[in-house]
Amino acid sequence: KALDREQQQLLQWALKGFPEETVVAENKRINEQRAILEQRKSELETRIEEVKQTEVDMERIEQFCELVRQNLGDFTFDDKRLALEALSIKVWVDGNEINIEGAIPVAGDDIVSTTPRCLR
Repeated sequence: KALDREQQQLLQWALKGFPEETVVAENKRINEQRAILEQRKSELETRIEEVKQTEVDMERIEQFCELVRQNLGDFTFDDKRLALEALSIKVWVDGNEINIEGAIPVAGDDIVSTTPRCLR
């Protein structure tokens, strides 16, 4: 809206006889600023959609973890090993710190998660 007001003011300048090169240069600056803002808006909308998708995926990940937790007691050692391989589980131990990483299949897509939510 501020850019629209600036362009309205610019039109008034042109009608009042301001030098053409000044009006053209100012109009170019306003249009460049508008393009930058439109690009930023598009980037932010994309990020918002990515965050929304992540929220949906987190719900599915939690459902998957609950299902695994309920059935884990029935797994044999080989079943557990196979499950860890299927989920591409990688574990790093550094002193008192443990980092676990893996991929959980949700709706046909693999989602990489390093969240500790599954470790309840």
